[in-house]
Amino acid sequence: MKKTVLAVADTFNRKGFDVQSDIRTIETYGFEAAAVVTNSGSTMFTLDDLFSNAMKSRPEVCKIGLLTTVEACEAVANVLQNHPNMMVVYNPSIISDSGELCITEEVYNCIYSSILPMATLLT
Repeated sequence: MKKTVLAVADTFNRKGFDVQSDIRTIETYGFEAAAVVTNSGSTMFTLDDLFSNAMKSRPEVCKIGLLTTVEACEAVANVLQNHPNMMVVYNPSIISDSGELCITEEVYNCIYSSILPMATLLT
């Protein structure tokens, strides 16, 4: 059985800043991918619902990309706190190729205090 990687990111309209890129990379290296898009705009499902469904695949690794809301940051931190043995790869995509800052100070502070302390690998 293939190991599963949970890919978490916002969809951001800049080249390379999307969860689809992560999924392609994960699958290229022979792993299964479970994904949560944190700003999908869905009104049918909460972030807790999306994470609950994704965690059914029992991922051993969580790869975190761009998070643009405090809500997304807190939801990811909650999942990581509830799964302390999961390896966490954090790729802090916070500045676009054009130099545009992609997150607010509030999101930065949430990431700094809630995500970074649980990161196994920072890229």
